[in-house]
Amino acid sequence: MKLAQTLTPDNENKTIYMVKSSFGNIEIRQSGRQSWLLVNGIVQTAIENSRPYRSLLPHNYVMLLPLNYDDEPKSILELGGGGLFINRYLSHSRPDIKVTSVDCCAEVIDSVKTYFPASANLTIVETDAIDYLEHLIVKNSTFDWVIVDIFIGDSNKLATAQRSIFAKINQCLNQFGWLVINILDTSEQTIEQLNQGILAEFDETPYRFAVPEMQNQIMMLRKGGDFKFPESVAQHDLNKTSHTFSH
Repeated sequence: MKLAQTLTPDNENKTIYMVKSSFGNIEIRQSGRQSWLLVNGIVQTAIENSRPYRSLLPHNYVMLLPLNYDDEPKSILELGGGGLFINRYLSHSRPDIKVTSVDCCAEVIDSVKTYFPASANLTIVETDAIDYLEHLIVKNSTFDWVIVDIFIGDSNKLATAQRSIFAKINQCLNQFGWLVINILDTSEQTIEQLNQGILAEFDETPYRFAVPEMQNQIMMLRKGGDFKFPESVAQHDLNKTSHTFSH
């Protein structure tokens, strides 16, 4: 069984808040060193309580991989804020990057702002992620990165790979910007749908990386240009080594 399916706070972390919402039971567990956000018992976010508020979940660092190999973005749009790890972490480790997080669950937003450290000054918009993309298109607002992390359990609005959704993301993503997607449903069918949807809209096949000991896989793509990760990284691209996807 994968770590992501069994990962739980240790005994030092006590439940300090619990509420029912339309998305399920939201729970905050905390100790002097850590804060955890769980929905229906599944860990969504887990961080250290001291600066720069590092994540305890390795997939978060895979999502930030392009920071090590490409120019630093000026702006990031995060669809699916959860415990606001990326927003909080970058505000302390790379304060020149402006991060806007979007989450549609008021109870999650309120509980994280109340109980997670350093949350008061983070930019978080309470609305549906796809609706917000449409709002940005009307305003002609774009970002250097778009991060998509809108799973609820194992379902994702992108799982059907509707081209209209990827078209909206494309309109909100600057040239040479990065699209990063966190995937929990890694079935062959879902991977194929996502790959085909991204290829159809961006005319490129994304990188796809497994997360060690985790259920998650991370897809990422740089819009335009001739970017390539070094071979030490690219050799782990599952889309290059897998026979389940071709174009």
